[in-house]
Amino acid sequence: MKAIVSERYKSWKKKFKILFNKNVIEMTGEKNENKENIKNSHIIICTPEKLDVISRNWKNKNFIKNINLIIFDEIHLLGQENRGGVIEILVNRFKNIQNELNKKVRLIGLTTVITSVDDLILWLDVKENYIFNFPSSCRIVPCKTHILGFTQKAYCARMSVMNKNVFDAISQYAQSKNVLIFVSSRRQTRLTGFDIISLNLSSHNLNFLHTENLLNDKNHLKFLQNKGRKKEETTKVSKKWDDPTNLDRHTGEEMPHGDYLDMQIPDFTTVLSKNLSGEEKVQVQNLILQNYLNIVENEHLKELLKYGIGIHHAGLSENDKNIVEYFFLNKIIQILICTSTLAWGINLPAYLVIIKGNEFYDPKTKKYKDISYTDLLQMIGRAGRPQFDDKALAILLVQEKRKNAIKNFLYHPMNIESNIMENLNEHINAEICSHVIKNKEDMFNYLTKSYYFKRIFSNPSYYIKDIQYVQLFENNKLSTQAKKTIYDHLNNIIDNTIQFLQKNKCIQVIQEDYIQTYYSTPLGHIASVYYIKCETVYFFYKTIEQNFCNVTPLGDDIITNGEMNIIPQCGGDQQKEENKVRNNDDQSCQPCVVNDTVEKNPMQDITDEEHIDKCEDIYTVMPKKELTFYDLFELIAQAKEFDDIPLRHNEDKYNVKLRNQIPLDINMNMHNVKTYLLLLSRLYQCTYETVDYHIDLKLVMDQIPRVINGYIDICLLFHKYNYIKNLILILQLYN
Repeated sequence: MKAIVSERYKSWKKKFKILFNKNVIEMTGEKNENKENIKNSHIIICTPEKLDVISRNWKNKNFIKNINLIIFDEIHLLGQENRGGVIEILVNRFKNIQNELNKKVRLIGLTTVITSVDDLILWLDVKENYIFNFPSSCRIVPCKTHILGFTQKAYCARMSVMNKNVFDAISQYAQSKNVLIFVSSRRQTRLTGFDIISLNLSSHNLNFLHTENLLNDKNHLKFLQNKGRKKEETTKVSKKWDDPTNLDRHTGEEMPHGDYLDMQIPDFTTVLSKNLSGEEKVQVQNLILQNYLNIVENEHLKELLKYGIGIHHAGLSENDKNIVEYFFLNKIIQILICTSTLAWGINLPAYLVIIKGNEFYDPKTKKYKDISYTDLLQMIGRAGRPQFDDKALAILLVQEKRKNAIKNFLYHPMNIESNIMENLNEHINAEICSHVIKNKEDMFNYLTKSYYFKRIFSNPSYYIKDIQYVQLFENNKLSTQAKKTIYDHLNNIIDNTIQFLQKNKCIQVIQEDYIQTYYSTPLGHIASVYYIKCETVYFFYKTIEQNFCNVTPLGDDIITNGEMNIIPQCGGDQQKEENKVRNNDDQSCQPCVVNDTVEKNPMQDITDEEHIDKCEDIYTVMPKKELTFYDLFELIAQAKEFDDIPLRHNEDKYNVKLRNQIPLDINMNMHNVKTYLLLLSRLYQCTYETVDYHIDLKLVMDQIPRVINGYIDICLLFHKYNYIKNLILILQLYN
């Protein structure tokens, strides 16, 4: 998704500036803009997650209030597990903004062919004459689809057998046209690539590398020369060169003759302006290719490019991705092997698309799961582009038992189901923190505006397990009993969500005039601001609380349910003023409440700033062991955000070898031990047994800033400045 944002930004930046004098900015997890640039921009291109972050607490952000148009590209991503819920929350949020500000916010959704279009347009409030629904037959470039089934039960064995069919399909159908191969994992990209090379060398000996195309476009030579100049130590290459007019690009003087010369990256533009013979052109082509290979960082990619095969996945550096994309787009390499992320990313054309396998490994469940139908459609959609081809071909290699189901899906439009439940707790916490949801009625109304609410009435058996025992329809309408079951189900969702947030001390519930009102705590505010899990902030809070002090109470009434209530109420000055007006006793701060009642205790009349300091007056304090620098490392690794870091086959052995390089006593049974080892390995500059660990470390590094910044804010609640100092040091180490 970041890739497609970047591509769209590059395309629109000049276009809108020249034609309409409009400023375009790009915002993703990696690229942020300051407030001044956002204020002066007219168009923001961003990922759904980034828009979710910046639009939280929108009442205090004028640039969010000024948004008049939102375009959701690929809105059928609603059906995707992680991203779907974010899109649903965004639509809900901007519908609320529209109602509260009494202004029109135009929503446009672009999607593939779907059957649940009626529910979608009802949810988006689209008028009938603004619906444009085209069938698959309207595709500009016709695409034939072939499906092959494989009976092997073991995943690795099936993947290995598929490689022969992949190569056969390339040799039979591709000819000299581009081929995109989608695989299920980053490891499979390189395994598939090396297998294709082996099969090619042992039989056909086809040529997938077309270095002659390097001379077609001279613009990329500037990129290569700029890369050479930027390097602190210029890469030197050995080359054979017989051009008598070979000039030094720095001095303009004729260079000495010789069979092999150590040269800096030459001025290719000067070289290519001469009349070169066929042999000299080949030498220049090889020299250009070698200079590209010298700046490729991934060793496996470097080796594969020599044979005209590229790999592309999120674990590659930006530099490597740019080189691979350029090579494939300009037909320097013929084959590109990638993960499904590329299907949602940049627009790379291919005549032949091969989807190798219909499942992927899910680290959460530690099982193989089927690829979603939306992903399959997106991959097939990469076959054929109007500006390049007049026809296209897609080949799916799947399990035999899934063959018929996938075939039926391909020839019938799909339903898009809601995935808002995936991260509902975090989304509701953010809305409570923004004062959008204040009580159960608000939360119920919020859910009724969701796509989930529309789909649960259209397809109740998909969302509610017990509803299969209920008579669903009477006279072609949903029965009264079914409606009651649905509303009971929604009430259970609300109760479970509130209980979860209370348990993790992200909200407190206060009884006010027969109504339970929800208020955010500092932990809830931190989780919302830094876009981290509620379980993570509570886990960090407990680690500090347990090491903060050993408490002996002076009276039983100052402990609620056996726990210290030292979290000050969150919400700022406005919420404090509301509390004063609401409470005749002028209680400016309430303790955190686990149940729905508040008990009078000695801490009720203490301000937020004095809350923690006053603990020493009310309790007998016995200091515990302080958390060390490495203790904080270990706790950071156990954050919920890192649960998705996969533990693959045989990686237990790799973890042990990695531990042996680190001079610390490490518990190999701890939660997220692999993440902990990856963090320490960077600190101690360890070597890895497999390249996958470099990729996994990059995933960890993407999450680290948000997690550590959240931890720092929690430490501030306890005035643990020595912890904050160490956390800032850790943050600097990984930045």
